[in-house]
Parts: sequence; C-alpha cells; structure tokens
Amino acid sequence: MRAGKGNKDRYVPITAALLRMLRQWWTTHRHPRLLFPNPVGGPEHIRQATTPMDLGGVQAAMRAAVAEAGIAQRISVHRLRHCFSTHMLELGVDLREFQSILGHGRPETTARYAHLTEVTSSQARARQGQLLASFVLRWRDAA
Repeated sequence: MRAGKGNKDRYVPITAALLRMLRQWWTTHRHPRLLFPNPVGGPEHIRQATTPMDLGGVQAAMRAAVAEAGIAQRISVHRLRHCFSTHMLELGVDLREFQSILGHGRPETTARYAHLTEVTSSQARARQGQLLASFVLRWRDAA
C-alpha cells in the first residue's frame, strides 16, 4: 500500500502460491496498473478505473467471503492483520523484524500485536528447558 496510515508505504510479503492466485485474479480484469481497481461503473469499465478499490469495497468483499464460507464469527480486515501478526510471532519472527513488516514506527505499537498464546508460552518453556539443559553442574568439581 502506498501512503497508508501515517503516510507510510506498507509492504506485504507474499508466497509463490499467493502470487499465482493474484496473477489469476488479474486475468479477470487486466487493468494495466491496479490489481484491485475501483469497480465504479461496473465490470465493463474496470479496465479504465483511475483509482484502487476503496476501503469500503475491501470490507464488503470480506463480509461477502465470510458469509459465503458460513463463518459465524465477526471477521474484519483488521482482525486478519492481528491473526497474521500472532501467527508470525508464533513462528518465531523477531519482534523488530515484524515491526518493519507492519510498518510501525514504535516498538510499543507492535507489542500490542504480540499476544501470548499457548504456542508462544510452550515455545518459551521449551527454550528455557534447552537453555538449562546446556548448563552442566558439576557438584564434585565445585567442592
């Protein structure tokens, strides 16, 4: 996203599978510049769109996808950002690196996304065990 919140550019890392899906999506409208063009004027005018899809369009698409999937929970684009954040932290992505991915200027902002989960708690316990196992106590040597 160019010039997002705080007038900062946001970059989203994508996988090869997602890139293939996005390229397939692009073939449905073939806009020369925009991956998600503003659909004002209907599908027949989408190639001539001068602006990207607005936030309301993204939220409407999210609501439609959630309803079609039969999901009863309230899910929003921002909630997906929180879920992504939680899972990335569970996978061990460094908090400072993640601050950069999210586009936060301050670590305190990123820390709000750092929810303690059972996964992160068990990882912390496992790492404590690894650290303690690396220490060798030699009672006889100390005496």
